[in-house]
Amino acid sequence: MRLALGGAVLGAAALAATPLGASASVGTGVGADPIVLTQTAQPGQSYALPALYLVNTGTETSRYAVHVARIEKGQQRAVPAAWIVVPAGPISLAPKAAADVPLTLDVPANAAPGDYMTDVVAATLTGATGSAGASLGTQAATQLRFSIGNAGSWLPWPPPGWVLMSLLAAVVVVGGVVGVRRSGLRFNVERRR
Repeated sequence: MRLALGGAVLGAAALAATPLGASASVGTGVGADPIVLTQTAQPGQSYALPALYLVNTGTETSRYAVHVARIEKGQQRAVPAAWIVVPAGPISLAPKAAADVPLTLDVPANAAPGDYMTDVVAATLTGATGSAGASLGTQAATQLRFSIGNAGSWLPWPPPGWVLMSLLAAVVVVGGVVGVRRSGLRFNVERRR
């Protein structure tokens, strides 16, 4: 399932935002899968993250803001909001319309290595466009996870890549020695007194 709704509390907020007898509603949905950077991030680098899938689940045009906030508990390090670049202005969506919201990870040069986690939250801005009267907002969130490696590591890739490269180098050397022996090329080393 590609869509995760904001939950029962948010659904109740959408119902509370609609006067009795009215058919208009406000809603927010985001992708159900976590946003994960598959490669290990390095300090001082920027990475394009998978986009946040955002959908207006309501029946009237709504404006949305996206921000980063840690909602779920976990063992991973918290992500400072300044590390995640989100669109600055509001995103306007017609009823049942969806958009892919671009996200960028900017890792500072002094970032500590380890596993990181936060949540990306999409929320309706108070008062949907064209609505009369008071309106409660809705929001939905999806998890964002990534890892940061050690800065200046002498290995250009994480293990087990270096293990595979060592084995490949050993095969090349052994193959070269066997090839020289089979070619008939001989070296004779003598010691003189």
